[in-house]
Amino acid sequence: MKFKNYVKVQSLEEAYTLNQKKSSRVLGGMLWMRLGHGQFGTAIDLSGLGLDEIEETAEEFRIGCMVTLRQLELHEGLQAYTKDAIRESVRHIVGVQFRNLATVGGSIFGRFGFSDVLTMFLALDTEVELYPSGRMSLEEFSQEKRTNDILARLIVKKHRQSCVYLSQRNTKTDFPVLTCAVSVDEQGARAVIGATPARARVYPLPEEAVQMLESAGNLGAAEHRPEKQLEDAGCLDTAEREKVWKTAAAKLAVQIPTSSNMRGSAAYRTHLVKVLVQRALEALWQQKQQRVCGGMAEAECCDGVCQQDEKSQTRDERSVQISANMTAEGASVPQSELPITLTLNGKRTAAVVPADQTLYDFLRERNCYSVKCGCDTSNCGLCTVLLDGKPVLSCSMLAVRTDGHCVDTMEGLQEEAEEFGRFVALQGAEQCGFCNPGMIMNAIALFRELQDPTDEEIQEYLAGNLCRCSGYEGQTRAIREFQRYRAGITN
Repeated sequence: MKFKNYVKVQSLEEAYTLNQKKSSRVLGGMLWMRLGHGQFGTAIDLSGLGLDEIEETAEEFRIGCMVTLRQLELHEGLQAYTKDAIRESVRHIVGVQFRNLATVGGSIFGRFGFSDVLTMFLALDTEVELYPSGRMSLEEFSQEKRTNDILARLIVKKHRQSCVYLSQRNTKTDFPVLTCAVSVDEQGARAVIGATPARARVYPLPEEAVQMLESAGNLGAAEHRPEKQLEDAGCLDTAEREKVWKTAAAKLAVQIPTSSNMRGSAAYRTHLVKVLVQRALEALWQQKQQRVCGGMAEAECCDGVCQQDEKSQTRDERSVQISANMTAEGASVPQSELPITLTLNGKRTAAVVPADQTLYDFLRERNCYSVKCGCDTSNCGLCTVLLDGKPVLSCSMLAVRTDGHCVDTMEGLQEEAEEFGRFVALQGAEQCGFCNPGMIMNAIALFRELQDPTDEEIQEYLAGNLCRCSGYEGQTRAIREFQRYRAGITN
């Protein structure tokens, strides 16, 4: 993939104007785009428009198109609202370095069949904000053909709601074989099924499942209800619930077209629909029961604040105000070579870089040979560097995007790398040693972010680095031993 020019736009209006040319491309995280082939005209970068933030109000979440999947994963408000469903929908996507680059806008605008993110947000009351077309429902947007509009934000409206997200993967970091999200809110009860392998679609839940879920929401506090009443409502009758869930899942599976690809057959995917929907319904039941039987009223699920019903407007009726305060006096000029200034390994560095040069190539030219390319598909983690302290894949990022930022490689972190590297060697985790630089860089990021990581958090960090020699046991032991060493714990 080659870009002739690059421009960091000053407004959505400017981005839209540039995007009218067929040869132009809007940059999200660029992870999927970089696997393509061909020569393109202008790379349009939205990163200077302040669209990399999640704003929470009493009525909604406003998620900018440049928000990364890692930001979604770590946002406390979103996790509280969805009971960790959003975190579950993104935490299996490759590795931490990948999720620090991949963006919400790229995931949603691409409408990829394998998109966990699309499946998750379709299960919520979500709208997209487009320039210049205005707002429309995500469900409507997901079925439309691509246009030259610019996706600015996602808007998730708050309701009293419960939701569950599940997926099936053949391996931990692979694309999903099937994705499933089930939710109940003021707008109704729905199941969203994706990776069939077609893009996700919304289906209403069968009536018997809705009635059973409603009974969970009407139980009242358990301590004030006789056991017989709870049993009559289905709270204690597990076998009866399982029968309802199984029947509802089978009805849904009949409606959902599936087909075969390298990850699974059509028959297997149809079977997965039944399994995942059944599991999701039971999890949803347990979630609603815990809220009610635990003494918390259903109305408290949004911290006591829920969206008021309002008559929705059509797409054409909405006033377009997205870029009202973003329009700059003059437009940026697309350039084939651009000057950048960054802090590289603690030293201020100025350079002129080609528009399409990757950060990996830029670093290798400056003798940062610890940065290696092992897969060229954004999966192995060998090219990991720290961008403003966060691990990212240097092979999947343009060098020009580092302007004004700090980049650290192992050459600049020798003391930390050697200190931890001794533990890697002592645990026999170095073996061929090829993956070590990227693995150690990611471990340094882990130690900086988390003081006392759990085994699950360690595994999630290690998932972003491919090691073909080991089963990651040596690396896990090295991390644990290093933690003990830092804490001053001796055997």
